[in-house]
Amino acid sequence: MAEEIIPWERLPITNTFMFNKVLTSDLDVCRGVIETLLGIQVNRVECMQDEKTVEVDALAKGVRFDVYVSNPTQIFDLELQMVNRGDLPMRARYYQSVADVDSLNRGMGYSELRENYTLFLCPFDLFGRGLPVYTFENTCKENPEIKLNDKTLKVFYNFNRYKMVPDEERRRLLEFFSSGRSASKLTGRLDVILHELQGEQKWRQQYMTWEMMLKERHDDGRDEGRAEGRTEGIAIGEKRGIEIGIQQKQIETARNMLKNGLSYDLIIKCTGISAQQIQGLL
Repeated sequence: MAEEIIPWERLPITNTFMFNKVLTSDLDVCRGVIETLLGIQVNRVECMQDEKTVEVDALAKGVRFDVYVSNPTQIFDLELQMVNRGDLPMRARYYQSVADVDSLNRGMGYSELRENYTLFLCPFDLFGRGLPVYTFENTCKENPEIKLNDKTLKVFYNFNRYKMVPDEERRRLLEFFSSGRSASKLTGRLDVILHELQGEQKWRQQYMTWEMMLKERHDDGRDEGRAEGRTEGIAIGEKRGIEIGIQQKQIETARNMLKNGLSYDLIIKCTGISAQQIQGLL
């Protein structure tokens, strides 16, 4: 059953739509979030995008980054993941590889690859070891003191374990994601942005269109799939029928979103269809 739509005025930072908008509303605040999470200094940010879509080629699986931040020497991908589907380590691997392909132009050398950071903010313990933060970099198996120095880092945060974080600024930031409580200058600014966005009619309308179409796709795709599935047999028919129903609804949803003037990136994120398929609907 699809989740109940939360009113825009009460939407928390842990809603993907709101997370993307809050973090890309203020460049300095976004940089502050990254610096606090990683404990590093971030160079001047030149590019900040929500729902950045990268299609490597027509046959490869595309990627939609939640919040993509970059400058000439660094790339940061911030992902909010509220449900544990068990694939985050592999997603992090693929996301970094796609970001590298996207940033390295023809004729450039491998030494020109930028520092690449992929951060997942989650309300669960992905590895089950009780830690609030899990940071991974490539090291030598025979001697962990030897670093590969490939300039990549993957970090997984369980923000519900914020009390275990020793650094106060990082602890307050993770607490904000866990409870919504603002207890630092940075989270205070995030909270202000959150409430400002909740009062903007433009984002309210886009969010409601997005959520309603997601719910419609879920409900109608399920119903259509079950109806067709019954004609093909209980064992395999319902599964295939649901798939067909959802595929048909994806196209219909995309067409409706185009009529509402929504962006390609948002349509791709909501429906899962490709940019080429969207162009075919024009």
